[in-house]
Formats: sequence, C-alpha cells, structure tokens
Amino acid sequence: MITGDLVHMKLDGDVLESTLGVVTSSLGDDNYKVLWLDEASSGAQGTYAGFTLQAMNDEEWQDTLYTDW
Repeated sequence: MITGDLVHMKLDGDVLESTLGVVTSSLGDDNYKVLWLDEASSGAQGTYAGFTLQAMNDEEWQDTLYTDW
C-alpha cells in the first residue's frame, strides 16, 4: 500500500466493507497511518498493521467481490 490508497478494515480476516479510509503515510515495517472517511468514524486517524487493512485496489480481492453475486 502507498499513500493515497483507499482501504477497508479487516477483522479476523473478514473485510468490513462499511469502513473506508485513506492511507496518509507509510511508517515502515508494514504499518500505515489511516484517516477514516466513513460515517461511523469520520475524521478518526490511527496507525494500523498492514494485515488489518484491505486495499481497495487489490485486484485479487476485487475478484472475490463478484463471485458471490
């Protein structure tokens, strides 16, 4: 992930599609600062490990969205 990527939060491996944030900086060691944009947490900012985030531009993940239709 890089600065500017849109992300969802992951909890126990499940993507929480109701969450939406933008990576504001990469802190190294697969840690990122995220500004949350969704209604529930708008304006909140925090530091997250990469495994807790799902990049929206990840093509493999995008493919899984349409298999359940």
